[in-house]
Amino acid sequence: MTAPVNLYELQLRAKLPQYLLQSLDEFEAATGEVLRRFLAEIEARPLPPLLYHYTGEGGLRGILGSGTLFCSDVFRQNDKKEIRHGINVAFDELIERGRKDPDLFRGYAGNIARFRRTHPMENVGNFYICSLTGQEESERQWRLYGASSRGFALAFDAMRLEVAFTQANGVPIENNNTFPVTYDRAIAARLQGEILDLIAPLLAPLRMGVLAQPSLDAYYNELAVVHLLAIVRFAMFFKARQWSAEREYRFQNLFSIDAKPTDVRLRPDPMGGAAIEYRAFDWRSVDPGCLSQIIIGPKADQDGGEALARELLQLHHPNPETVKVVQSTVGRHRRG
Repeated sequence: MTAPVNLYELQLRAKLPQYLLQSLDEFEAATGEVLRRFLAEIEARPLPPLLYHYTGEGGLRGILGSGTLFCSDVFRQNDKKEIRHGINVAFDELIERGRKDPDLFRGYAGNIARFRRTHPMENVGNFYICSLTGQEESERQWRLYGASSRGFALAFDAMRLEVAFTQANGVPIENNNTFPVTYDRAIAARLQGEILDLIAPLLAPLRMGVLAQPSLDAYYNELAVVHLLAIVRFAMFFKARQWSAEREYRFQNLFSIDAKPTDVRLRPDPMGGAAIEYRAFDWRSVDPGCLSQIIIGPKADQDGGEALARELLQLHHPNPETVKVVQSTVGRHRRG
């Protein structure tokens, strides 16, 4: 995963001694190593055979018509609390560290809080996520995401979809990665604690008073930038345990704050808020065989739903006969 750089364009690094700049760079590299170790842990988990995307009729028409899935700006998702869960864990750990070691961490925690008020978390980088689920059909998924069980679920071959997203002609795409969401708060707290352990030696110049005020301000800000970036990067991997049944799998684009991709588009917010930025993942152009089947919702018009799905496949899919169109098995025993 590529880390965003040149954040906020603070233009204060020139005021810092070289040894402090080197310490900041080493801290950023060390947080990257913590992340790599965690990635090795979650990459050991088996990939589900299929990944599902639930939607309504309009979504089905859009996905099959365009051959794309949306990767939306994570800070402008329909439910922002999902992304902020991991961020809140990080700040809970920082507050707790300030209680345990007030001489070292309390002043820094206050500075981070002030810094956030003028530099929103949205400014640490450009993150775009497409969320699917490895959970086979469930009433909850249909009810929440499948147009109250009257919509459709597109089932993608997980391995092929992952390759289509992360590779171009066999070469890894630097800005793209995929991962299963983790629902264990203790793991999130452990990782954020490791980051705070790495920060502790960097706080000595603040406590010892070895820097004049302009350099001290610059150092505070630069340290906050690198720390906030680490917080957000780790937060993307976590959600609250109450959502664990969803078995969410995320496809992420990550770009520097000063290297925003040029293909970002806008779509309406279904909740009526500001328009949501997104990037289109063109799975059909890369590998149309990613799409394995279309499932018709348990409360949908089965004949009408099947006719619509087959019509759209004939119009937009190069090999429509390879995609199964099936009825949902959820609740079938109650209907029969």
